[in-house]
Amino acid sequence: MKMNRILKQLAVFLLLFSHIPLFSHAEDQLEFTLQSTLKFKYHVSDIDFSPDGKTIAVGGFLHQIDELNETIRSDGQIVFIETQSLKTKSTLKVPLSAPSSLSFSPDQKLLAVGREFDDVLIYDFETKIIKQMTKGLDALVKFFPDSQRLIISDADHEVSIWKNRNIIAKKSLDYDLVVLGSCSIAISPDGKMIAIVRTYFNRKPVYEIYVCDSNTLETKATLKTNSKPVNDLRFSPTGDQLITGGADGIKVWDLKSMKEIKSLFVFKNKKMNYISTIKISSTGNLLAASSFEGTTIWNIDTFQLIT
Repeated sequence: MKMNRILKQLAVFLLLFSHIPLFSHAEDQLEFTLQSTLKFKYHVSDIDFSPDGKTIAVGGFLHQIDELNETIRSDGQIVFIETQSLKTKSTLKVPLSAPSSLSFSPDQKLLAVGREFDDVLIYDFETKIIKQMTKGLDALVKFFPDSQRLIISDADHEVSIWKNRNIIAKKSLDYDLVVLGSCSIAISPDGKMIAIVRTYFNRKPVYEIYVCDSNTLETKATLKTNSKPVNDLRFSPTGDQLITGGADGIKVWDLKSMKEIKSLFVFKNKKMNYISTIKISSTGNLLAASSFEGTTIWNIDTFQLIT
């Protein structure tokens, strides 16, 4: 079970179009061994592991060429793979648009699917039947720890929280400025706070992080990032820190003072420290960060580089 949970943390970094390398992890020492590479005939857009670690959901789409020799995309598809045997258990056609984001509910009853050119679909995981269609074009989707609430960050520059088919909170990030794409979001372990990355142009690019109440989306604090892009963010396992990754390396923020308390760089040349994705292991003691130069593993208690 532990191995499968850690697989998710590493596989997502090594998601390269149609190839997904999977790694095993030795508990007594930090060694990773390539187990297998999953190959697909379509572009892989997102993956998620089921909470019990037994299933990998892989979403993607096929490239097609029309009569004008232009690339078009067909219906999307999600493949469900058994983690032990790596055999396909079932497939699910995603109508009209490619899946852009996948999220299992923690109780494993639901699977939320953001679609590139359409609204969010919520499936019953067992029956694979659509239970709900929710507004959110090209959305990033994440379930809260209670499995009842779903947060959606969409291409219309809105962040909304849904529960039982109803919006319970909504926040617009536009303010008549040119906002760039869907916003990265993180949910605190207790589900009481969320962090949102907002990127926009106001003569020059501006990058901000909002720390918000998860019930009302009221902004509690705004963190400034020195005009450098932030690509991903995570709350620490204790919920008292926020860890961000972007063009300025890895930053650690104290959520009581709302100030940056630590900067982590792998390379002396700071231009090489462009972090695209960060993940925290289910055990809460490892931080993985992907950059142009590869994936690094950090001790999350001491923030010392392990490998």
